[in-house]
Amino acid sequence: MMILHGRWVTVQEEEIRTDFVFLAQQGQAVLVYPVGYGQSWNADGGCCGDAATAHIDDSAFLAAVVGDVANHFSINRSRVYLVGYSNGARMVFTEVCAHPSLFTAFAVYGAVPTEVCGDTRIAVPALISAGAADPELATTKPAQTTTEVIESVVAGWRTRDGCETKSTTTPVTPAQLTVWAQCRNGSAVESLLYLGVDHSWPRATQADLPSNVAVGAPAGAATLMWNFLSAHQSSQS
Repeated sequence: MMILHGRWVTVQEEEIRTDFVFLAQQGQAVLVYPVGYGQSWNADGGCCGDAATAHIDDSAFLAAVVGDVANHFSINRSRVYLVGYSNGARMVFTEVCAHPSLFTAFAVYGAVPTEVCGDTRIAVPALISAGAADPELATTKPAQTTTEVIESVVAGWRTRDGCETKSTTTPVTPAQLTVWAQCRNGSAVESLLYLGVDHSWPRATQADLPSNVAVGAPAGAATLMWNFLSAHQSSQS
């Protein structure tokens, strides 16, 4: 699983913040944390930081990282997942649109693309999440709340992946999880809104955790994302 950091955050800081280390500790996943130029990613629409200013081709870079990891480690190419937070989340959309066959599924928190890519030949399962009180996602032209912005992007991805209209919504305190499970080629789309939460990554609290696990409690984004991602396997070998 490749995890893309937020802007101006070191890999070490992102590793602690996003709570995915328990997957490696338990032997469930190989974790890859690439480093963006100037601790940023040149995502769609010319975003953000030094990477965008320098016109870095991060899409090609990340595809090369996947290839390099596959050449040096024993990984299951049918289970290659991509995760991103904030600027990293926006880069996830860019990367998946550029290389849809490279990733089995993806999950993002705290960012949306300028538009959903139109290439519908390969359906890619998506979990799109955010804090419902995140001021960075609300828009003024047109005026939209964060929830409305996320709903619009999710609707676009559901169309892209050919999902049926039927959905199920489940409260996962403090979040609300909505699932469209019937999409083209076994794909699925999930919307995860953390009510009352801002741009901060939703971490599990220590009180929620098993005594032998330091991270990854049920309400944390890491566990919910992994539950979604690990349920999908592509036809690649």
